[in-house]
Order: sequence, then structure tokens, then C-alpha cells
Amino acid sequence: MFSRATLSKSERLSREQLIASLFEAGQSFLSPPFLIYYQFTTLPEAVPVQVLATVSKRKFAKATDRNLIKRRIKEAYRTNKLPLYEKLISGNKQLAIAILYNEKKITSFNDIESKIKVALSELIKRI
Repeated sequence: MFSRATLSKSERLSREQLIASLFEAGQSFLSPPFLIYYQFTTLPEAVPVQVLATVSKRKFAKATDRNLIKRRIKEAYRTNKLPLYEKLISGNKQLAIAILYNEKKITSFNDIESKIKVALSELIKRI
């Protein structure tokens, strides 16, 4: 079903109710430089995971810097999401994830990708 590594609109977390529920009742863990929130839930779309990437406006005042980091996070997630999808599809579960960037400097794509791999493997262990 998900043989291509894409990040479609249906895979992005955008409903305010789901986001509020995720931050209020979801579980979290720290995988530097990311803080990962996750919650098993029923998603409005027929996808195993919906993801949200966010960067603090206090740490990065310029929108271009925030957007650059978010693009890097989403690309790293997109290319490394398949093991997570396989785990959730085999367990017939749906998951909402928020990835918060918790660093004060802009990190290169290679560093972000390696840290996303670590964070996703930790998430797979917790499922």
C-alpha cells in the first residue's frame, strides 16, 4: 500500500482537535535535538501515521529559518518512515506524531536525518 516514500497531505497532522489531544494526553520522549509526542488514535484518513513538524518561534525568529528546518525534518521523516509504517500496519493501529525541534542552531540535513532515524527507532521500540 505504501511502497513509495512520499509525504502526502493525508499523512500530515492538521486537525486542531487531534493536535490538542496529542499535546494534552499523548506520551513523549526526548531524542535530542527532538522532542517527540505520540498518541494512538483514530485518524480521519486511512493512513497509519499523521505527522506534524514544528520549530519554536522563540528560538528562530525568521520564518525562513523555521521553514528550512521543517523541510529538512519532513524530508528525513519521509525517507525513513517505512519501518514505522510496517509495524503499525501489522498491528492495525493508527498513530499521531508531533516532532518538535529543540535546538538553538540550524542543523545540517545529514545530522537531522541521522537523529530522525534514532528517534523513529526509539518510537518503534515504544509501540
